[in-house]
Amino acid sequence: MEERQLLAVVLSTEFTGRTVAARTPSDIPWTTNGVANPVDLTVQPAAIPELFDTANAQGHFAPDRNTGNEGPWNVDIPLVLNAGTTIALESVDLDWQHFNNSGNFQTVNRSVDWTVEVTGSTSGVLGTATALNVNAMSGVETLSFTPALNLTTAETYTLNIDATGSNTTGNNTGLDAITINGTVSTTGGGGSGALVYEGFQYQVAGADRGSSDLLHGQPNDPGGTDIDATGLGGT
Repeated sequence: MEERQLLAVVLSTEFTGRTVAARTPSDIPWTTNGVANPVDLTVQPAAIPELFDTANAQGHFAPDRNTGNEGPWNVDIPLVLNAGTTIALESVDLDWQHFNNSGNFQTVNRSVDWTVEVTGSTSGVLGTATALNVNAMSGVETLSFTPALNLTTAETYTLNIDATGSNTTGNNTGLDAITINGTVSTTGGGGSGALVYEGFQYQVAGADRGSSDLLHGQPNDPGGTDIDATGLGGT
């Protein structure tokens, strides 16, 4: 059996075009590599009335929850590995945005504590990473697991993201994008894998895929013929 190890984006979304019904966004555009599509997400706890769906909140996962004086919110993301895949989960990038209580972008700095935790269906908690007192109006926070968490097909996993207020001045915090990173290993001869080049993911297959060039003329075009590329670039 041939084994390929690829440092890549495992799962990501920018929530572009998502729709909202109460606490659950649907039509989330996920990019997957070695895991199944999680489909929809639901914010917890159930006491949260809804996600903001204002003009500013479009393309965001933005709970109507004041983490400063109403309490934290969290969301579970299922991680179900594809057959023949193992993953060394290394980090989670949270692209976040503060909102006011009307669902508009916050205009002053506020702070939040971020926690990501991975739990196995049989093995329990595998690892936790925390970023405390993250203070700004928006930003990108990378939470890393050291050492990397080893995921296999022997069980399924849940990645939980928690946002807890670290002040009492009042603040709502949402996500603009989530990116889960790791080393993806696949086994099998002549099968398909994935590579990442400057923000683009490539499918690599044993069969001849023709001469389609899907990145021609794009900003990250490496030149030559680029086969079956899926954009992973952020905004």
